[in-house]
Amino acid sequence: MSGLLAGTILGMMMKYVQHITEKEIYTLLLNVDFIPFLDNQNFGEPIEFIFHLAISFLLGGGYCILIASSKTEAMSGRIRLAISVTIPAILLYFPLSVLAEVPIVNSNDLHSFYYWMLCHLIFALLLAVISRLIDSIFP
Repeated sequence: MSGLLAGTILGMMMKYVQHITEKEIYTLLLNVDFIPFLDNQNFGEPIEFIFHLAISFLLGGGYCILIASSKTEAMSGRIRLAISVTIPAILLYFPLSVLAEVPIVNSNDLHSFYYWMLCHLIFALLLAVISRLIDSIFP
């Protein structure tokens, strides 16, 4: 659940950042044209957003399993673990920007990478906070 909520907010943030900066990070987030069996499909934004949420759900689930197995209670530890889980998603900026069949952002566009990274770090913070909140409601 925490991954879905944090992923939804991440998507909305990226869409807003793309709108105000014209850096196509939201488009990159949803892009699937480099996946061989999906490359000729035109799913549209709602379905591509669901793909994004599926990944967020898996990240959130993995994060919750790590929290439970490590018995991390302190919020600082939860945030560190959430950032650790999110770092691979941040680094995906580079292969995603290179693999996109239709150019979206340049892999060396540091402004786009900065916005991508910042939004994903906020995702990590949200993941930690939301999971903690859910844990306190449903112990």
